[in-house]
Amino acid sequence: MRRHYQSELRRNWKALLVATALICMGCLVAQGLDDKTDSHSARFVFEASMALAFVRFLRMLWLLDHMMGINDLDQSDPPPRPAPRYNPDWRQRNRTP
Repeated sequence: MRRHYQSELRRNWKALLVATALICMGCLVAQGLDDKTDSHSARFVFEASMALAFVRFLRMLWLLDHMMGINDLDQSDPPPRPAPRYNPDWRQRNRTP
């Protein structure tokens, strides 16, 4: 997965981190705007930040679930092969003259 879709993975994880930074900044801006004169703008910025946080969290869970599924496929053992038949004459055939 990392070999074939390296740029897509990088872009997805980078977008998740950037969105987290924007959400944190939005919460800080909302806290800075919160005062007695205009509480509506602070509430709007905070609710928009929380909505973005919820959407990005769902996206992160989806991405992580798919990555774990692919990792499980990579780590799975190959199906067992049946053991070879026992031949009592095997020592006779393998002798070198």
